[in-house]
Amino acid sequence: MEVEAHESVRSALESLEAGPAMPSLLVADLAESDDPSADAEQLARWTARVSIWVIASLNLITSKLLRGREFELILTRPVDVGELVAQIKQRVGTDSP
Repeated sequence: MEVEAHESVRSALESLEAGPAMPSLLVADLAESDDPSADAEQLARWTARVSIWVIASLNLITSKLLRGREFELILTRPVDVGELVAQIKQRVGTDSP
């Protein structure tokens, strides 16, 4: 499984635009975003081309900002990293470490 990490939603989306291949899954953490509304809007434009999981604070989720945007999964902070990794491995179909 190839893994790519980005400091921001913007840099992740720039990578998607530049590369010919789409990842199996994009996980974006909006909890620390300076502008979660804009980041959610930018991510939503990619949901037809790549599966997107969003990690967000409960306040962001209850604000309905993320609903109806076709994200595959919305996770609430705090997230158990071990459980998240297991879910990602199951989603992309690998059991390798």
